Amino acid sequence: MLCLHLLRFEYDYNLSQNRKINDSYSFDYHLDLSEFLEKPNCSSCSYKLLSILVHSGDNSSGHYVSFINPELDGQVRKKTTHRSYLILF
Repeated sequence: MLCLHLLRFEYDYNLSQNRKINDSYSFDYHLDLSEFLEKPNCSSCSYKLLSILVHSGDNSSGHYVSFINPELDGQVRKKTTHRSYLILF
């Protein structure tokens, strides 16, 4: 299992506060990291997308929505919750 976290906040020195980065991202259902490994072992460098957690709101409040692919078949289900989840491959 591989867990990725995207840093979505930065410090704005002009305003002296944190600011949320609201850029869009897209993900493929398969992730192959073999090109980044010195000695790739193909059985441990390929991942299928399991889940993505999306936060809407600002850096002090908001709501989380998770998109899950429980069968690893590319069919994504949307779940809303206040609990935390992770981006998992």
